[in-house]
Amino acid sequence: ELGIHPDDVTVIGATDRFRTGTGYDITPVLAMVPADLPLIPNPAEVASWFEPPLGFVLDPVRHARKEAEFNGSKGHYIEIMWNEHRIWGVTAAIISNLAKRIMWHD
Repeated sequence: ELGIHPDDVTVIGATDRFRTGTGYDITPVLAMVPADLPLIPNPAEVASWFEPPLGFVLDPVRHARKEAEFNGSKGHYIEIMWNEHRIWGVTAAIISNLAKRIMWHD
């Protein structure tokens, strides 16, 4: 989606599996890429992209719990706002799970 070559990625490891309400079973993988790596978004996949600070998105204070209705059922989801950008749904839930997992000093 962002034109990142596999050789430019240093995999740290898998994080906790995440099962969506729609039946997907996701294994997120945490990795590092060089800070100055040029990104080339695929216009067929990505309309725009943004890069929030890691400390910001991992801060549980930024994780707002929201409620919505889908197919007649109410449910909850996480939303993280950074400037005018909204991270929500599965992406925000995976980030929230990671933030809880690494908060060793609570």
